[in-house]
Amino acid sequence: MADLRDALRPLAERLKPSVREHEILRIAGLIPSQTTLDHVGDVILKWAEKRCGGRLPRTAWQLKNFEYLAGGRNSMAVRLSDERYDLWSLRAEDPDKNIPGRVWTTEVGLGGERGKPIRFSARLLASSPEAELDVQPHSPGFALQIADRFGFYTGKELCGTRSDFIETKADMDGFLEELTSTERALPIIVLSINESTRYPMVDPEEIARAVTGLAHVRVLSIENASRLTDEGGKTRSVFGGAIRIYYPGFSFEESPYPHRLIIAANLQTSRSQELAIGWFRKLAAEFSLSHRKIGTDVIGFRDVKAASVRRQRETQAQDSATDSEKLKSAEELIKTLSAQVEEVKQLNDYYEDEHKKAEERALDAEQRAKANVYQIQLLRDQLKQANALQSDEAEKPNDWADIGDWTDQNLAGRLVLTPKAKRLLKKPKFNDLETVLNCLLWLANECRDRKIDGGDGSLREAEVQDGIRNAHCGSDTYTTRWKDQVYSVDWHIKNGGNTRDPNRCLRIYYFWDEETQQIVVDELPEHRRTDAT
Repeated sequence: MADLRDALRPLAERLKPSVREHEILRIAGLIPSQTTLDHVGDVILKWAEKRCGGRLPRTAWQLKNFEYLAGGRNSMAVRLSDERYDLWSLRAEDPDKNIPGRVWTTEVGLGGERGKPIRFSARLLASSPEAELDVQPHSPGFALQIADRFGFYTGKELCGTRSDFIETKADMDGFLEELTSTERALPIIVLSINESTRYPMVDPEEIARAVTGLAHVRVLSIENASRLTDEGGKTRSVFGGAIRIYYPGFSFEESPYPHRLIIAANLQTSRSQELAIGWFRKLAAEFSLSHRKIGTDVIGFRDVKAASVRRQRETQAQDSATDSEKLKSAEELIKTLSAQVEEVKQLNDYYEDEHKKAEERALDAEQRAKANVYQIQLLRDQLKQANALQSDEAEKPNDWADIGDWTDQNLAGRLVLTPKAKRLLKKPKFNDLETVLNCLLWLANECRDRKIDGGDGSLREAEVQDGIRNAHCGSDTYTTRWKDQVYSVDWHIKNGGNTRDPNRCLRIYYFWDEETQQIVVDELPEHRRTDAT
């Protein structure tokens, strides 16, 4: 029987579910220098002791090295200190109360250069045999306590545990500045007010607590939601009870679609509201993983441990330690470095899988986009044959600022404006809005149809309307970058005469994207500025 068990053991080992480590979130910030490391460490240790199933040793409360082993509830910390730097890092494990085999690991790092604000970071990981880990991320309790008691900054932004209500004009001025700041480090989750209930559709404080250190939460009054719509159009706004996450880098000229939105119609039930809260928590946590770097923003426990052991070995070499002490120190270093290698391997495997999934999603989205372009063209052809194609004339906007949204909504699949083109339409000097709209419609319809039919020759010097023609750019051809590719902008629409007066000189520069079968307008409505002009 023993021989049979021995023979089957390798098979049993192979059949065991493999445990993988998934990283859930990262928090990184600076705590004002008037706060001491001991005060912050005390908050973290009290949190850790509640989860360890016992009492941490006295050395733990002195922020010294310690190990507390409790069968799945292990806690350990290491401190690295010299004349210039003082670093302390803790790693604590806690089995999931409901899911067998799932173990939560929290890493905390504190310290930095003496006399400077304290660097504070945290990582949350989960080891589990589950093929897919479906969790709703939540900032650790100690992060909320640190935010409330001491405060910490990510970038230049103070992280809080509560939402901010954007009510007054001054509030909104500050919010718009924050929203479009190029220095913003964290996403902003914005809740709007439902006009019938006069409240947000979900509890903003529940979200704010969950994403402390991961995102900010703001609530817009009805009036300020209208102002946001006036500033950027409906596609970039949030109103009527909807919820939106605005990532760093947001601007009123760029595409609004990466900044995810849930409209009020999809928040009518308690279940849908619960799912929405979880979704925004995941989005904030995913952003933290891709934008907070270990070693740069986040203090890794094993990095501090390895550095501490190296320092110990150097000290032993200088102090003529015994061979057994040196051997023990070397073994400890090997153990720590091996753990580092294993952690890096697990993370690399995890990120490789995530990268493959992202590539598959991107490929699927690209194929869907191509299929949609084909379907749009097919439907337009069928409607045209049936004389049922709705005219674009009734949809024309009355303001320059609305042209970007108008093209996105009404000319989709036929014509698109680059972010640069949308920016140039904010305050143009050319004063004939109607002419520009007519030219865009000509590009989206007649010009595109001829491009699809291979009619570049018929487009040269083609008349768009009286006094306005389509022409090759010639010596004015230039290159531009769009969707991570370089294109040659080689066509433009121009009016007659030899004037460079921006009030009267019309120019619409564009190129043809063969892959998406659409006209891409890069600059308008005046003659582009160059070194020569």
